[in-house]
Amino acid sequence: MVNVFGKKVVSSVLAVLILLSVFLTLPMTAENVNAAVSAPTNLKVTEYSDKAAKLSWSKVAGVTGYLVYYSKDNSNFTKLKTINSQSTTSYTVGGLTAGKAYYFALISYTNINGKITKSERTSSLKITATSSSSVPAPSNLKVAEYSNSAIKLTWTKASDVTGYYVYRSTDGKKYSKIKTLKASTTAYTNTSLTAGQKYYYSIASYKNTSTGAVAIGPKSSAINITTTSSSSVPTPSNLKVAEYSNSAIKLTWTKASDVTGYYVYRSTDGKKYSKIKTLKASTTAYTNTSLTAGQKYYYSIASYKNTSTGAVAIGPKSSAVNALTISSSKLSYPSGFAVKEVATDAIKLVWNKSSNASGYYIYRSIDNKNFSRIKALPSSSTSYTDIALYLDTTYYYKIVSYVNANGSIGLSAKSPAVNAKTTSTSVSFTSKTSTSTTITLKWDYPSATGYQIYRLDINTGKYVKIASTSAKSYTDKNLSSDRYYNYKVRAYLVSGGITTYSPYNSVSVRTCLPAVKDFKAVSQTYYSVKLNWIKQNGAVNYEIYQLSPDSQVYKLITTLNSDATSYMVDNLTVNTTYKFRIRSVSSSKSYSDYSTLSITTLGATDDIIKANELYDEINKYRKSINLMQLKRDVSLDSIAITRAKEISQCFSDNRPDGTGWNTLLEEEGLGDYRFAGENIAKGMPDSASAVSVWLNRSVEGGNIREAIYTKIGVGVYCYRGVYHYVAIFYRPMKG
Repeated sequence: MVNVFGKKVVSSVLAVLILLSVFLTLPMTAENVNAAVSAPTNLKVTEYSDKAAKLSWSKVAGVTGYLVYYSKDNSNFTKLKTINSQSTTSYTVGGLTAGKAYYFALISYTNINGKITKSERTSSLKITATSSSSVPAPSNLKVAEYSNSAIKLTWTKASDVTGYYVYRSTDGKKYSKIKTLKASTTAYTNTSLTAGQKYYYSIASYKNTSTGAVAIGPKSSAINITTTSSSSVPTPSNLKVAEYSNSAIKLTWTKASDVTGYYVYRSTDGKKYSKIKTLKASTTAYTNTSLTAGQKYYYSIASYKNTSTGAVAIGPKSSAVNALTISSSKLSYPSGFAVKEVATDAIKLVWNKSSNASGYYIYRSIDNKNFSRIKALPSSSTSYTDIALYLDTTYYYKIVSYVNANGSIGLSAKSPAVNAKTTSTSVSFTSKTSTSTTITLKWDYPSATGYQIYRLDINTGKYVKIASTSAKSYTDKNLSSDRYYNYKVRAYLVSGGITTYSPYNSVSVRTCLPAVKDFKAVSQTYYSVKLNWIKQNGAVNYEIYQLSPDSQVYKLITTLNSDATSYMVDNLTVNTTYKFRIRSVSSSKSYSDYSTLSITTLGATDDIIKANELYDEINKYRKSINLMQLKRDVSLDSIAITRAKEISQCFSDNRPDGTGWNTLLEEEGLGDYRFAGENIAKGMPDSASAVSVWLNRSVEGGNIREAIYTKIGVGVYCYRGVYHYVAIFYRPMKG
């Protein structure tokens, strides 16, 4: 368009026109007109905008040119332009004001030897410059994305228009129309641009009118963008084909810095590329699937960056790479692919070697649809065990052969899927027993070919198989005492060439403490037995059981702490055989083996009879003086008997080792006392005589008469025909 009334000439041409309209405008008179000169016909406006209008007309034969007039009131016309060319049939008037009405008319003229002859003036043609209300401009023009060679524009479409004109400039001043688009269009990509060049764009709506003229609305505000370069949006490097198969090609690359992501482009002829994938910036690989076997494909990749304006800046494309998808005649999957073994958390696969393969890839799925590669194996491999699986779950597997050539991996087609279900039913332990050196496990299972027993090696932290058996029990021998052992047991079933293993069931069992050593018994009175043993390391308690003559079942009679090494059993029957057993208990509630003994209580000997008489005589006297009867205590009896035997060797209040007699109280666990006293005598013919002698002595008589005592123990021992008498008087600290 010729911008006659544009910004540059408004102050000159338009100003002159305005002055002419004031001073020189003359009505057209008949004397200016020559009927022999024909006026132009078919004057019309072909297109007009908010700033300009393009006039056109039919060529007039025999004229020199045309005079263009305009008016703002359809009355006073001013000449705008003299066109000195008969063949020129259009003229664009610039400098219009949006929404204002203008009138245009034409005159033909001839110039013969300097004589100008004019035709009649044509009828006036009215045109109203467009405005945003009459032909609305599309809104929100922006750059959606741009690259080193293209810029994509988007906008919001305007209502009730015929289409859009796209204008471009490289200096932001002189714009050229580069594209006409339909009204439904909201995007346009300008291609074949120069990298690093700044481009300006504007857009205007247009409307086809009933007169045939095109009404062009006001241009949108201009936007600009500079096409990218490798420095502004770097291209990812090292694009290559990592692997390819009959239906897929895997690309890899080195990621570019400071980009938002990548676009992947594909072509089948190396010329026309289409964008097939958008990826994140962290991505360095992409697999293009659903391809045709034996087809060559070309790929290129470009980085893109999201900018603050909302536009996507696309960097230059990488150099293209290509690959030819494989056909089954070139490489096939290995034969004999099958499941060999199944366990609770593992499945073993086997296959036959492929002679032309570099190796194999194993793929796994849980839905038989979506398979993921889980393992790469060398060409020498013919089996693989998939571990750490979920129990009671069906898994599907496929295998492919691969070749490694020129840095790319070629894959065969995937094999048909094989599947297996991991097991879930484990052996059920029915009993776990132990001694100090053995542990016996018993279990139950519905049906199995056999069972495998594993034991934890505490040095390596790994379970080691120690036995296989078809029985439902196993005894592990030669173990250390008082120690935990951890076991795992699983069943297996061999059927149809597949060995299926049950889940492991684990158990921890502790061996017992060894049997208590030197378990012995002494019958010191006719109604009591003293049990003795050696203190055992690791014991926190001892349990003592008694088997009475009239019973078949041992009965627990006491539980003692770890410091105890003896126990007095009383209320027994004279001259009767009793059985006792003892076991220790560890802090983990592990029990030792039993130690067992048998002992017969003393008969009614003369010593026992005299001891009973001694007890009766002392209480008889105390009763006569109204003192409380002393209660006979079996432990004190035992001490008294021990003292009677000691004074038969050395008649003294001290023991043979020189310590006081009361050390026996400490040894028997009776050291917590308030009062204690001892009477000794020898040579008397009977107990009454011994009591009589004591009553005539101040200390011994005082013990018999003392009200502070509550318990007594008595003992008589005959040595070489001489009777030795002992009475122990006692009152505990409490009581």
